[in-house]
Amino acid sequence: MRFDILTVLSLVLSTLTAGCDGDFASRSEILDYRVLGLEADPPEVGPEGSVRLTAHDLDPEGRPVSYAWTLCLYSVGPLVDFACADPALAFDLQGGRTVDLDLAAYDLRAFVDALGGVPRADGTFATLSDGFDVYVVLESGPAAGPRTRSVKRVRVREGGDPNRNPTAALRVSAERAAPGSTVTLTVVPGPDARETFDGAEGGRATEELVYAWYSTGGELASALTYGDDAEVELDLPAEPGPVDVALAVRDGRGGLAVVTRRIEVE
Repeated sequence: MRFDILTVLSLVLSTLTAGCDGDFASRSEILDYRVLGLEADPPEVGPEGSVRLTAHDLDPEGRPVSYAWTLCLYSVGPLVDFACADPALAFDLQGGRTVDLDLAAYDLRAFVDALGGVPRADGTFATLSDGFDVYVVLESGPAAGPRTRSVKRVRVREGGDPNRNPTAALRVSAERAAPGSTVTLTVVPGPDARETFDGAEGGRATEELVYAWYSTGGELASALTYGDDAEVELDLPAEPGPVDVALAVRDGRGGLAVVTRRIEVE
């Protein structure tokens, strides 16, 4: 069984828009500070587990960036713009571009027991065996620039095979190229990038990877590809200078990998 690609694309598009504060000319063109994604390592963990969160961000101007992280133990999600259901369930986290989250400090077992399970949108309650999401919110940006709000769901579940982040490499056909020329970007998924898991409707399903492409200059042929469509062309700008390219690989279940390369236009 293949993981439903419509579900994957929906998840990706919501993730791409969740971390952006202003309008930009193209989803793939980075004109100002941008958070490409928040990586949780691992993306799925037990109630006493630890997670390292990393902000994969890029600022074309190279300005210093400040980061403010918050953990929310319960939110109804996009319906309330990922606001925490109660201020008592929100906790500041200390970190910079990365932050370590030790869930054992929050006694999630007692939290779930006190609620009789974590409420779902359909009125049912999730147990630790079912799994539920906690939310990590990041406010980040240059001191004199735009602030960006990004949200990452961390899956908390006991038992089963936890999800892992995909692995991938990004190849460029030329690291140095003439102004106005075209280079090809290719993603090479790692050998275990696509995981097989128990599907929501029973049976086994295999992840379908989704690729979001970005650059700080030039024009990409596509901002989003998936599956076996692992290659895009980039028309470089007419002016010399460095162009940073980035690729965000998502598995549709919270897993993320971000890789970057630089092309010297000369």
